[in-house]
Amino acid sequence: MKFSNRNILIGLLITVIITAAVIYFVAKNGPVTFQYGRYNDNKDSGGIAVLCYHHLAPMELGKHINNNAVVPVEIFKEQIEYLHSEGFYTASMEELEQYLKGEINLPEKTVVITFDDGYESNYVYAYPILREYNMKATIFVIGSKIPEKNGEFKPEVLTNIDEEQLRELNESGIFSFEGHTFDLHKYIDNKPAVYKMNNRELDLDFTKFKEFCDKVGIKRPTAISYPFGVVTNNFIKTALEHGYRLGFTVKPGYVKPGHDLMKLNRFVVYPYYSIYTFGEIVNGQWSPETNKPKGSGDADYDLIVVGSDPEGIAAAVSASRLGLRTLLIDSRDQVGGLMTLGGLATIDMNYSPEGSIVTLGIFKEFYDKLGRVTSFDIETARAIFDDMLKESKVTVVLEREDIQPLMEDSKITGIEAYFKGSKEVYTAEMVIDATQDADIAAASGVPYTTGMEDIGLNDRQMVATLIFRLKGVNWERVREYLNGDGDKFTGADDTSAWGYSIMYKYKPLNPNLRMRGLNMARQKDGSVLVNALQIFYVYPLSRESREKAMQDGINELPRIIEFMNKNCPGLENAELAGTARELYIRESRHIIGEYRLTINDVLENRYFEDTIAFGSYPVDIQPTSPQDYGMVVGNPAKYGIPFRCLVPLKVDNLLVVGRAASFDSLAAGSARTIPVGMGAGEAAGVAARYSLDNNLTFREIAGNIYHVIKIREMLNKQGGGIYPFSYNVPNQDHWSYPYIRRLRARGLIYGRYDNNYFVDEQIPNDKLSDLMNTVFSRIDNNHSYIPNYKKGKATTRDVMTLLSRHLGAAYNIDSLYDSGMIGDITYNRWNGIEVPTYGHIYALLSDILDYYEMK
Repeated sequence: MKFSNRNILIGLLITVIITAAVIYFVAKNGPVTFQYGRYNDNKDSGGIAVLCYHHLAPMELGKHINNNAVVPVEIFKEQIEYLHSEGFYTASMEELEQYLKGEINLPEKTVVITFDDGYESNYVYAYPILREYNMKATIFVIGSKIPEKNGEFKPEVLTNIDEEQLRELNESGIFSFEGHTFDLHKYIDNKPAVYKMNNRELDLDFTKFKEFCDKVGIKRPTAISYPFGVVTNNFIKTALEHGYRLGFTVKPGYVKPGHDLMKLNRFVVYPYYSIYTFGEIVNGQWSPETNKPKGSGDADYDLIVVGSDPEGIAAAVSASRLGLRTLLIDSRDQVGGLMTLGGLATIDMNYSPEGSIVTLGIFKEFYDKLGRVTSFDIETARAIFDDMLKESKVTVVLEREDIQPLMEDSKITGIEAYFKGSKEVYTAEMVIDATQDADIAAASGVPYTTGMEDIGLNDRQMVATLIFRLKGVNWERVREYLNGDGDKFTGADDTSAWGYSIMYKYKPLNPNLRMRGLNMARQKDGSVLVNALQIFYVYPLSRESREKAMQDGINELPRIIEFMNKNCPGLENAELAGTARELYIRESRHIIGEYRLTINDVLENRYFEDTIAFGSYPVDIQPTSPQDYGMVVGNPAKYGIPFRCLVPLKVDNLLVVGRAASFDSLAAGSARTIPVGMGAGEAAGVAARYSLDNNLTFREIAGNIYHVIKIREMLNKQGGGIYPFSYNVPNQDHWSYPYIRRLRARGLIYGRYDNNYFVDEQIPNDKLSDLMNTVFSRIDNNHSYIPNYKKGKATTRDVMTLLSRHLGAAYNIDSLYDSGMIGDITYNRWNGIEVPTYGHIYALLSDILDYYEMK
């Protein structure tokens, strides 16, 4: 074969180009290394993460909430799935030792999984998961804790693996075993036993562990996990004498060649770690935390919290404990707001269906300091709040008037206020509005609704209450009467009493006032605070309206006390000892945020991806006029508060906490309670720290779930207990449920405490009449009330007759369908029935309401 000169030249040119490219690449990137098998050169990396787990338990048991040594099974599985999907190799102890000695290289993505103590949950839960993904792990066992044989496994009981399980794991190729001492994992005189042991005692323990290994048939250990992560020089010396070559602490950090082999780092995997943090750890991106915020600027404060109600106190304490320069400012002369100045001395506690408190963190800290009582002494509460603020180094400024935001574009740059006529200006990077009425948000241009206007009830809001104080109460007689009156809805204990339905019969001189049954809170001085005097038609945003309401209540109280003296056992000698300094206002503004919590969110027990607090209190809508008595819309099992509900529209560096956050008016019937507000306040304080550290606005945080998950992780680290949950939704599988949702969202039907909508029961004529009148008055505020005097269960004919009167023309199911008032599903459900159920009525009225709202 002949080559032309032209072909030779082309070949030489190509060779030169390739050679030049290789030389350039090597000069720029260094020599190329080829990887064989699982070993490659990662000596320039930050090292390998050695993970440390302890006990695993199902999420639903809640063991992880107050115990950082317990990781939910669901989270562990998610982490192992992550390692698998990302291609991580799990190294054995032998491989790790060789790597640390520089004898072998390991893949860039290598991790070591360890378990301390040897709990049975490692066998029951971890073993199947690791086996599924073919990943190895090491268990550091405590020899003296391993029984010969366990009984039936109970996930709620902490047990160790038995000898039979240990052998199975050892033979599986998944687990290997190393030492956690024979019997030194304990405390002596409040100190780890390691500190108390002399050389002879240490030697004896190591000898016993060898004997244990020989007995159960596992190899003698060469690695040890120090009990409680602590170690002494004598302990290390003895370990080396007994053949140990690796020793592990619980100090976070990576391991790599050159490290002290007997003082190796490990990352304890905590239950609050998000998958993002877990990923950062195993990928070598972890760095030590600092309590100093990264982004503190030139402003006077990092954060200003306006409003010293419990929600604002929680926010300020949360932020200050995280290192933020925090100012708490209020117009009042003492902190505590509604609790201390409004006299609301009984907490609306939020419990899960299992009976546990759903709001932990700072609220639980406060509740524990109160003595875990539902009704409390308000002076004690004020002192606790003062101490918490002082301990957290929050700057508190009180008695400031006309507190207003200073704006620059879509941000608040500071707060302006007046003290004794002098103007004061405080600048800040961020603001949290914890005022009862979202005053700062409103003044900043944040949109809002008031009262119940979001469901078409303009100028309507829940009733206000004037709490008053009695002296001369015979508490023992009160307890005796209310616990023995045969009424399951009344009762009393050491600090609380509830009952005396006779008070509903009190006839006030002022028609805008009404008494209900008494809710009483006993104070340390023997006096009793009473929550029962309802005052209607108070416009909460008007000082004049509030002041007039206060005076109207005060004027009525002498007659109320006289009525009590005559009709309430235990109150025969009671006298008026004063009133609260401010009204108990249940609602005013509801700001519009990045998301608005709905009544269906609450009653469907919804957990949001950006949940930062929990609620579970019944949806208690208090009356809006003397003609009604309020309603319990439903009773949730548990629901989440999304971070987006705290982020108002239009202002980027502002959060709103408390009853005025972004909840619809019905959802606020539950979410307005103080525990929920304190939980959200704590989350807001954490978000402020995260915002400053990462140079992000609250709106940017709300728009990226990664950031909210990191905030939730910070919350859980300090005891927030915000973990996923799942509860069934009552009636969800019934065909009429979509119509229930639509009517409930408008406040037209309610399920009471048992969430019962009677969907398959026949509707009585009187209930039919009430419901139709309610629906048509919502369609047209001027719609005339139409009575229905017919008794018994309603037939289809009864329904159509009454409906035609409301519509002003004769209708039947066919003509309703032909006119477009009802849809296919409703028509098919009604077709041919003679006696409709509540479910049929819900479908009919929901479709008709939709029809008129769309016109």
